[in-house]
Amino acid sequence: MDTRTIKLIEEYLNDELESEALKAFQAELNENPELMKEVKLHSEINQAIMDKDSQKLRNELQAIHQELKRKQLAARIIKVLSKPVYASSLAATVLIAIIVAGILFFSDANTNSSEGIFSNYYQADDAIMMVRSGTSPEDINLKEALLAYHEKKYDNAIELLQHQNNNILAKYYLGLSYLETDKLEKAIETFQSIIEHKNNLFVEQAEWYLSLCYVKSAREEKAKILLEKISDSKSIYKEKAEKILKKI
Repeated sequence: MDTRTIKLIEEYLNDELESEALKAFQAELNENPELMKEVKLHSEINQAIMDKDSQKLRNELQAIHQELKRKQLAARIIKVLSKPVYASSLAATVLIAIIVAGILFFSDANTNSSEGIFSNYYQADDAIMMVRSGTSPEDINLKEALLAYHEKKYDNAIELLQHQNNNILAKYYLGLSYLETDKLEKAIETFQSIIEHKNNLFVEQAEWYLSLCYVKSAREEKAKILLEKISDSKSIYKEKAEKILKKI
């Protein structure tokens, strides 16, 4: 999407379009489903920005995600157990026991591996943080980057966010984009720079995602040090950090 269209969308949502421009834009909306989709997306992001419970919502979504994984495993076991077994078929009974034990063993092994722990506890943050509704090239660039991130176009997001050198918000989503594209070293460097900056709103999140980078890359000592720091704090990730520490 070009910068002119993004600017028009923002002006439309902010009631800044003049009468003739407004009529022309509304006419275009009625005929262009893609434009309507983009306007709706911008509106949803702007609405989410104002949601004071956005962090709580993300935590609830993470909890639901973990619960679904547990239910999926239970469903697999139930499916195996539900197959007909006759009393005289001792071999079939033993086979079922072996299969169930195998599922539980490998599930537990995978859960406690570096990749398994990362998979169970990693949940990408949504692009719903505060964005100025400005029309400067920097503001438009940032909004485009967050839209790309929202649409899971992480390589595009990286390309745009790299130009926002002094913006902590941009650095945060740059780190997440690196993590999503498995560029662990760059993700680590980016999250470290946010933590070292200290005076910003993303230190807590940066510490959490940095600890997961260490877990995924099997750097247990660094992971333990950071997770212990998180577990000893009042961080929203305190309980998750404590659970991971029991697994590594």
